[in-house]
Amino acid sequence: MSEDELDKIKKSFVRAKDGCSLEVACLLTVMKYYGGTEEVQKLTEWCTVDGKLSLGGMKQAAIRAGMQADLRLLDIELLARMKLPIILFAKNDFGRIGYAVCYGMHGERFIVWEPDFGPMQYWPKELNTLWIKGICMTLFPTPEFSEKADYHLKWWELYDWSKKCKRKLNRWWDYWSVEIFPLFRW
Repeated sequence: MSEDELDKIKKSFVRAKDGCSLEVACLLTVMKYYGGTEEVQKLTEWCTVDGKLSLGGMKQAAIRAGMQADLRLLDIELLARMKLPIILFAKNDFGRIGYAVCYGMHGERFIVWEPDFGPMQYWPKELNTLWIKGICMTLFPTPEFSEKADYHLKWWELYDWSKKCKRKLNRWWDYWSVEIFPLFRW
């Protein structure tokens, strides 16, 4: 994965918090990856089936939002070849069963975003242990979803030179804010 793809992944993260459940956070993360701008309340309402949030409810909510959603059974080899975000039915390191978003492989490890903890990297054997029975949901934007998507770019996202400039500016700011500013007492 390139630095640009990793930046796009970082921007799409949505954490599970008081108003946003684990299921909705995963769904919203994938939608933000594709430029979607859905609201948490609306997705929560769409995901709820008989008072419960489930993978089937997530699929119906994604379809209502304009995405093409499919529930699938995959193995670890097929998952390694996928390049787009996929919602996995998995348990976390503490044994809590829920959902996570897998973005594919970076080097030899899978990049997995867990809504409770944030980004994680797993070796294939580790992910195979945490992933429950190969159950996942693939999401792809449809033309109607793409029409509603927000593709506004910042100045540093337009050209290669501007992306490099932004990264240098961030490194410079991190250095000054951590190393230099604490020396001065305001």
